[in-house]
Amino acid sequence: MNRILIAALASGTLAASPPPLTSAQKERVRCVAALALIANDQARGAPGANAYPWIVERGQRFSDATRAAITKDSGRTDDLIREDITKAIADLQTLAANSADPEREVREIVTPCIAAMDKADPPPPLPSLPRCAAMVALAQGEVQAREGASKAAKDLSIIASLLDDKARKALLADGKTGNDADIVIGLEREAIIAEAKANREQGRGDKLDFEHCFREAAKE
Repeated sequence: MNRILIAALASGTLAASPPPLTSAQKERVRCVAALALIANDQARGAPGANAYPWIVERGQRFSDATRAAITKDSGRTDDLIREDITKAIADLQTLAANSADPEREVREIVTPCIAAMDKADPPPPLPSLPRCAAMVALAQGEVQAREGASKAAKDLSIIASLLDDKARKALLADGKTGNDADIVIGLEREAIIAEAKANREQGRGDKLDFEHCFREAAKE
């Protein structure tokens, strides 16, 4: 038996145990897991998921970069790190299920993770009022064409009108004319349509921050 063990060690048949993660690496893995849960909720339209900035694409890039960095620093394989992330996701789900205030638990974990992701991969700029006006007007048209005069179509119509009014007032305050405002909002509309077409052709999702626009519409 000893001769077999010595021979195995000499030939490298018995692999060394993977090195454990450091506390800092565990925190990074936990962040990847937390962001993956939020991104999954956002992708399927789960209630409350849009309380956070849209992170579906950036969350994947953050995950890829984090796994690559930990692989390089720790000597663990990517497969092992994926297993670590899967376990961290299960642990977070258990924590939320057993919490008296799961939203607070998730928020306290996710908030610093989003800050870390923002530092590594800055988010795109928030849409301007003219872009918001064009975005919601287009969305309203699509909903109306699909559903007719539904409640959602009526609600979007109100929001689109509010944003259009705010955008025009902001442009006029900036020295633009009414005709200028028409052009600015029209150009935003054309740009959004072109971007959506390019995203479909390349298999990417749209990156329209409607939550920001809805908040802008709600402001006094």
